[in-house]
Amino acid sequence: MQAIENFLSELDAGQWLTIALFLVSLFLSFLTWASRAALSKAREQRDEAKAAQKKAEDARDLERNQMRSAVLAELLVWARMSNEAMAEANVLFRNKPAGQPVDAAAAGDLMARLSALVDTGRLYFPNHSRDLDWPSFRDRPSAMKGFRDPILDTLMLAHEELRFSDKADDSGAQEAANNIFNARRAFISELQDWVDPNSLGLGRFAVPAPKGQKHEQDWHDVAPLVDSFEKRYGASTFWNERPVARSVLQQKLAEASGT
Repeated sequence: MQAIENFLSELDAGQWLTIALFLVSLFLSFLTWASRAALSKAREQRDEAKAAQKKAEDARDLERNQMRSAVLAELLVWARMSNEAMAEANVLFRNKPAGQPVDAAAAGDLMARLSALVDTGRLYFPNHSRDLDWPSFRDRPSAMKGFRDPILDTLMLAHEELRFSDKADDSGAQEAANNIFNARRAFISELQDWVDPNSLGLGRFAVPAPKGQKHEQDWHDVAPLVDSFEKRYGASTFWNERPVARSVLQQKLAEASGT
């Protein structure tokens, strides 16, 4: 200790300044190291948080994709069953013996199947404009508010042709058969608007393709089929209220409220 005291007592002001500057430099170096270590730790924690977030997002995306795949698979099964039911309805009318009524038992079985297919189809194709406060929607159950999707209208056309089959003579049966045949065509067209085979990588032209869906739903393809039915059985026998595009309803509601 005496040697250190002697050494320190012999230092002049310049030497003391040098020592002080060294200590300050050492202290600043320590602060720099500490701040860099803290920054590195913060970056590491941030990167870990980002990695955990991305992992969670990837898991959610995988879950959503798996759910979409499952729903799509169920939808395609539903579509096949719907198409087959309409094909059977078409054949039932087409093959009706001359001068005899359509087989009532077969018609009843097909009506039950088609009714169930329509209700199941509402899970995939919910009604349009059901969130709007349109007067005729207000007292309906939630799933029935709005206008039925045209793809389900095609199934309902087959159902209603069968329901009125006891009124169809030979000529009417052939008109019903033709209407159901055209409804099947409209069904497939509407289905392809929702499920684009090209975007799924199916077929020879497995490339991304623009969706056929419209910006807002219209009923142009099914309207002539409904007209054919109502020409034979009376106005409003199919549509109690003719469906219109969402923008039309919004405009009418705005006019009614004076805005």
